[in-house]
Amino acid sequence: MYNYFGGNMEYKIIALIPSLEPDNNLIELINKLSKTKIIPIVVNDGSSKEYDKIFKKLKCKVLSYDTNMGKGYALKYGLQYITNNYTDYIVVTMDSDGQHTVEDALKISKYVEDNPDTLVIGSRKRGKNTPLRSYFGNTITRIIYRGATSIDIYDTQSGLRAFSYKLVPYMLEVKGNRFEYEMNVLLNSKRNNIKIKEIDIQTIYINKNSGSHFNTFKDSFKIYKEIFVKYPVYITRDFSAAKAWARGQVRGSQRCGVLACSSAQRLKPEGIFVQTDIDVKNWFLAPSDDLRSSNMMEVVASEFKVQGLEIDWAVVCWDADLRRKNNCEWDYYSFRGTKWMRRNKAEQRRYLVNSYRVLLTRARQGMVILVPEGVNPEDDPTRDNAYYNAIYEYLLSCGIYELHNLK
Repeated sequence: MYNYFGGNMEYKIIALIPSLEPDNNLIELINKLSKTKIIPIVVNDGSSKEYDKIFKKLKCKVLSYDTNMGKGYALKYGLQYITNNYTDYIVVTMDSDGQHTVEDALKISKYVEDNPDTLVIGSRKRGKNTPLRSYFGNTITRIIYRGATSIDIYDTQSGLRAFSYKLVPYMLEVKGNRFEYEMNVLLNSKRNNIKIKEIDIQTIYINKNSGSHFNTFKDSFKIYKEIFVKYPVYITRDFSAAKAWARGQVRGSQRCGVLACSSAQRLKPEGIFVQTDIDVKNWFLAPSDDLRSSNMMEVVASEFKVQGLEIDWAVVCWDADLRRKNNCEWDYYSFRGTKWMRRNKAEQRRYLVNSYRVLLTRARQGMVILVPEGVNPEDDPTRDNAYYNAIYEYLLSCGIYELHNLK
């Protein structure tokens, strides 16, 4: 063995790389790793035969099986091999698409060398090139994970992680064979008293992350299914049902309330009036039978009034100010006079996204998201049902349950 970092303990660093139908980025990654003292091990997760030519070019150990079993299975398959063949090692998991750098792998491994009982996550901050699909998906997951565990992790979906051999028995016990496995690792870490550390890494998305095998609907559903047991999140189009659900969750001195963005001006026909000013003290503290109380669910609080504060159960109302465009990206609006006006400045768009982020992170125990039905645009073009349908369908595709499908 060698002491790669120069500390008191000697570790081998092993890069574990699960791969399904890779391209030449995997060959390039292995070539870069081979120029260091990192030992790369690739797990071929049941790729079709046409990809054999790529795996044969890799100058490293390749573990293979015939049927695609999923990323979680591939990681555990590789960990079992490492356990059987190595001692005193650090494992750094990397994606095969070239989005993780060798330098970052070494950086997070160095922290593990000094803290062998810690799981280290390479955390990607949002940049101008971050695909909205990736950004929004990670934002939703981060919010829900925080609600379920009371732990703030910025990049819950990062595949660049490092840990020592001491944590491998735990990693092998975690359930899940596909993308949900990585979330289960985080969810169960708190229960097993495993510390988690985030370290900033480069944010690299190749071709807008088009090479990802993550299925937005199926894989999100599996990930959130594990979280929703502890932190329920639902979606509905019925305001009365949303309020009834939130009220029904309240126990003892807990609080529930209705939240909406300050720019959500076309929720009025739904009976949702977003006021510029409310009695914040009584909204949070007044008895439940006081009309000013959040528990009465009559006074709607905006992001300005709840930022930095929390309630237990929230109804978050979503208007057409933040809507889907061509079902592939977000579009940003403000309501002026009698119509919606597009927000063209990047600063205005970031401001709107942050407003919704604030609203979606106010509930300690759980929440329901209300997306109105809208109407025929001939009756009211500002409440075009196409706006709201696209938002609703997208949130469903992220794995959020409909409120009427509770069983």
